[in-house]
Amino acid sequence: MKISNLRIKGFKSFGNNESVNIPLNNNLAAFIGLNSAGKTTALEALRRLFGSSNAEREINRQDFHVGKNENPDEIEERELSIEVKINFSDDEQEAVPHFFSNMVVDDQGEDPYIRIRLEATWKKSEILPQGEVEVKTYFIKVAVNEAEDDGSKQIFPNHFRSLIQVLYVPAIRRPAEQLKYASGSILYRVLRKIKWGD
Repeated sequence: MKISNLRIKGFKSFGNNESVNIPLNNNLAAFIGLNSAGKTTALEALRRLFGSSNAEREINRQDFHVGKNENPDEIEERELSIEVKINFSDDEQEAVPHFFSNMVVDDQGEDPYIRIRLEATWKKSEILPQGEVEVKTYFIKVAVNEAEDDGSKQIFPNHFRSLIQVLYVPAIRRPAEQLKYASGSILYRVLRKIKWGD
């Protein structure tokens, strides 16, 4: 499975007015940009969808975009969405049966793919200091170029989360120091997978 497209709206530095569409190259994908351009935020968005633990997938108030001229205390409600398009290569046919009923195609003769979208809403609360957050993740059952309606979404089952996971390893600023404590860390797990081919 290959994430071929990432679409973000209202998440952290990504604004509320329009979705930001990030196509990912088949062979290599890298985020290059100035500081504060949103590179880390894009990776964190993937972790909110497919993190390996509940803590990595948790959405909280700080995840919702606040404009530079806005007063956070005056905001009553906010929404965000994170969506991926996932394609399947010819040598990954064993994964297709899990997702077959949720696949869509752009046109006749084109390769099928799946769309998965996380949608979250934050509402101000007089009871909870951080407000109330509601999060739902869906399969989107129509192609990217088709209009959505009430029947376009199907809840993404929790047991599917083990089939798609993102391991996010932050930039290493002091490698010698960090590698000393690597045993059991995400970096250790990634290096072990590379070495042993797990």
